[in-house]
Amino acid sequence: MYHLFDRHDYFARLIKACQQANSKDKITLATMEFRPDQPVIGDIVDAMCQAAQQGADVTFMVDAYSLMLKDMLVPGPLFFLKRDPKAGYGTFKPVVSAIHKLREAGVNCYVINKPSRPFKNPFGGRSHIKYALINDQVFIGGCNLSNPEYVDVMVQTTNQRLAEYLRDFTADVIACKSVRRALARKDRSFSIDPHTELLIDAGVKYQSLIYERAFSLINNAAHRVYMTCQYFPNNYTPRALAKAYRRGVGVHLAYNHPGHHRAPIRAIQKRTVYLKKKWMPDSVFENELHRNKDYLHAKILLSEKEAIVGSHNFVKMGVNLGTAEIALHSTAPEFIASARKWVQAL
Repeated sequence: MYHLFDRHDYFARLIKACQQANSKDKITLATMEFRPDQPVIGDIVDAMCQAAQQGADVTFMVDAYSLMLKDMLVPGPLFFLKRDPKAGYGTFKPVVSAIHKLREAGVNCYVINKPSRPFKNPFGGRSHIKYALINDQVFIGGCNLSNPEYVDVMVQTTNQRLAEYLRDFTADVIACKSVRRALARKDRSFSIDPHTELLIDAGVKYQSLIYERAFSLINNAAHRVYMTCQYFPNNYTPRALAKAYRRGVGVHLAYNHPGHHRAPIRAIQKRTVYLKKKWMPDSVFENELHRNKDYLHAKILLSEKEAIVGSHNFVKMGVNLGTAEIALHSTAPEFIASARKWVQAL
């Protein structure tokens, strides 16, 4: 069985599991963004420390982005250095302090995908992967350990094979210090059951198995396509959606109002939506979220036949930058129904 949880429920389950953990438990968390100074996220840090002190095997893996850039504007210590900072660093002090706190409590804490040189593009070669493992319980989706107010989703299932596969993947990434090296630059597909597969993009530029599956889903849709996206899609995705519309497929796209983004993304999104309105059907823009609504961060794409839920935004920008991603792709009717129900609730 697969269940979808929003950020609030996901964070609450993480905290409860860590607080109740003992020496028999294994807990693993992976995130791109890490903001321990924000509400709830600090509680998760405390809960991970508590779990480790109670004897649980706790592993935390965070991408170097959280020490390279903040709010897409402020450069961090790993923008200038190649090694972990020891202390201080102004606005990045909460991240540095939390990492030290976790390690002192006995958490196996690793910063991955560190830049090979100073002044490297902070957006290139990142791991956008987010998941959590609580023994045989697996959560996969778009939730970073940050921004608890965001509208987001994690798919939960209990599967020993999948949990062990992701633990082995975690160990490989930690050993190689990079998702790309751990996967030998090859995207992966892991069959969970006859209807569902785990997809992992290695983070190689212009290569994405998840992106390929997304286009296949859109092209094979017969009646409807639902999509939630942080950014209004550009490049090839809107063309595929327009093509589906022209053959009679109902296209339902939920996305953030351009004004809800930070600069410079705000200006880029305004221009993208303006240009797309010139040639895409009006119905595609009917579900633009009001700028006063909570920020949409969930990444769901589904038709009447299949669904994809994960970390990929289904846009070309991340693919061009060489971003590691994770997703679940399923043709199981109950998976599709759960995803559709979640999207329609928006």
